[in-house]
Amino acid sequence: MRSSLLRAPSRVAGSVLALLLLTFALPGCKVIEPGDVGVQSFMGKPKDRILEPGVSFPNFNHVTRVNVQTRNYNLTYGTNDSNAAISSDMQTVGFSINLNYFITSPEAARNLFLYVNVNPETWEYMIVEPAVRQAVMSTFVRYTLRQLVENRDQIRVEVANAIGEIVEERLMERNAALSGAIQITQVALTNLDYSREFEQMIEATQREEQRIRLARNELERARVENERQLVEAQAERLAAVERARGEAEALEIRTSAQAEAYERLARAGVNPNHYLFLERWNGIMPSVMGGGEPNILLSGFGQNR
Repeated sequence: MRSSLLRAPSRVAGSVLALLLLTFALPGCKVIEPGDVGVQSFMGKPKDRILEPGVSFPNFNHVTRVNVQTRNYNLTYGTNDSNAAISSDMQTVGFSINLNYFITSPEAARNLFLYVNVNPETWEYMIVEPAVRQAVMSTFVRYTLRQLVENRDQIRVEVANAIGEIVEERLMERNAALSGAIQITQVALTNLDYSREFEQMIEATQREEQRIRLARNELERARVENERQLVEAQAERLAAVERARGEAEALEIRTSAQAEAYERLARAGVNPNHYLFLERWNGIMPSVMGGGEPNILLSGFGQNR
């Protein structure tokens, strides 16, 4: 009994000590969620060691949690906003830009904490937002509003490239260690906003251009048809010439052959005229003959023999 009473105070003291240790230790337990890193600092000065996702115990440094996963950012200005862009033909252009970006590494998070701001929530409007505004304005001012509307995909690519370059420039202006700390991805130009009057003018211009294109197409079809007819006519003329040439050559051959045949008949003592008549005669004697006319069937044969 007495030994039990003696042990009781020691157990109580142990429990109190454990409770005290737990009370002081729990605030030093730092939990970093997946997708975050922890930038440690002591009296505002960042530590070299960066906490990865997990539990750090005990840790009495101040830990700033930085999300290093991909984030989405959207910036929209209407035509009545003072930050709206201006085209080369002095038209006010509202726009909506949507993009993704991320902190490239735990070391990049520490450098942003050290050289930009200790509050990660400020990095977006200190670095990303002004870069987007500058990129859009510097790109839009090189094109007319109509060109912006008709070549949106090309404009999107140019704006995306400009955003990446300007973000890098702004980081490097603060410190060379920030190079590549923020990466921009998937930039989308989701909307262009301009006055209704200009929209109606663009629509009217597009209708007129469509009418002109249709007229040009009609003229082109007429030109092609005319050329086709000319080609056919030329081909017909060439064909007629070839037919005439062929007929002339055939006639020449027939004439030459006939002349040669006549010459042979003459050498053989045959009157060619009588020969031709006999070739064409059907063998029937004429029923009526003039009294004073010689009989062509009989005349001349005796002489030619």
